[in-house]
Amino acid sequence: MPGKIGSIFTFLLLVFIFFITLTGTLGKLLYPTVEKILGKPAEEVIPQINVKYIQDYQDIAKNLEQKKRELELREAFMESNIERIEQRIKDLNDEQQKLISQAEVLGKFAREKNEQAEKNLDNVTKLYAKMPAENVASILSKMDSKLAIKIFRRIKPAKAALILGALQKDEAVKFSSKLADTY
Repeated sequence: MPGKIGSIFTFLLLVFIFFITLTGTLGKLLYPTVEKILGKPAEEVIPQINVKYIQDYQDIAKNLEQKKRELELREAFMESNIERIEQRIKDLNDEQQKLISQAEVLGKFAREKNEQAEKNLDNVTKLYAKMPAENVASILSKMDSKLAIKIFRRIKPAKAALILGALQKDEAVKFSSKLADTY
């Protein structure tokens, strides 16, 4: 085990010395220390560093640089996508608000229309209540059956009985059946 640690230490020291020698005079200042530790002249040890390791480190550095460029491109792509998605979300939220506003307007319009239709039915019912039963029966028999049922239901029972009696028997039966089906 001590041999392995010494070998690793020696290797690391050699790598360190190699890079230091590349820096010039600082490397030359460390030569005496290297000679003391390794027991050989530094000029003999440094060239022994395997050139393959240097090439491997250069390849690793190139690969890392390539990966860095790829990551930068991905990051730029992701940022542009995030911006595009955020804009799309904003556009969809704006569209949703427009649709909500339109739905509120349409709902209000539908309620007003229904309220007006109910008022109109009430007015027609009041008119029919003042007319003779025979005239109302004649009008209701020619009217759309759903509308006639709505109006008939609003008429007071005593008047409704007179109108039903004024209808021809076949029409009175059909009208009564439709009234009974709607409950």
